[in-house]
Amino acid sequence: MTFTWDTIYVINALICAGLMCLGLWGYTRYGDKVPLCMGIAYGIFCFSHILVLLGFRDPSQNFVVMVRFVAYVIVAGAMYTVITKRIRR
Repeated sequence: MTFTWDTIYVINALICAGLMCLGLWGYTRYGDKVPLCMGIAYGIFCFSHILVLLGFRDPSQNFVVMVRFVAYVIVAGAMYTVITKRIRR
């Protein structure tokens, strides 16, 4: 496991970490689970970028894809929750 410096993945990991913090802050401030889900999803995206930076690019690319797939499902679930809340009102 060797660290490979790739500016795009470093920037993406930092942005995802920031968005994760905002999601967790939104949950603690308002108690709404949507920001929490979004924060968790962006934390998973951050984890996948770190995996790529650590060299898990070629042999375990399927694992990185599955990690990102889980994050996308969480984001879709959070969006669905927001959409259905607005419809019910």
